Amino acid sequence: MKFITKIWHPNVDPETGEIGSGVFGSWDPTDTIRITLESIAKLLEQPNLQWPKNAEAAKIFKEDQAGFAKKAQQWAVQFAGAPSIENDQARYGGYNPNLVQQFVDMGFGVEAVVKAFEFVGVDRNNGQDYTLEEAYQGDVLARLSEDW
Repeated sequence: MKFITKIWHPNVDPETGEIGSGVFGSWDPTDTIRITLESIAKLLEQPNLQWPKNAEAAKIFKEDQAGFAKKAQQWAVQFAGAPSIENDQARYGGYNPNLVQQFVDMGFGVEAVVKAFEFVGVDRNNGQDYTLEEAYQGDVLARLSEDW
């Protein structure tokens, strides 16, 4: 088995996309597609470092989980068209996307909501999600309505 899209993972060859043959154990004709897909999903979540196909990814996974996650995200953006985390963070001005989304769902644009948050003085809370106080909600809505 192999991935067509390049993937940064200890058990996937970075050039061919082949999954290490030893990671699944022996194949059985009674294995269903469901069992196979569940095995792949589990492997993606929990790499088998005894059978690496990508030694560099395995080494980074063991030594620097954050570095591994960053490189895996970079590959996902580059080869699979995943959204860039940096772009999302910049787009939301450091605010948690869920906090912004509450106002976007009311019909306001992301940029307008971020500007209103900044104008009103909404705490970024290090990008963590939290419930915005009613007074701030009213102030943000008032500001957004002025610009509408």
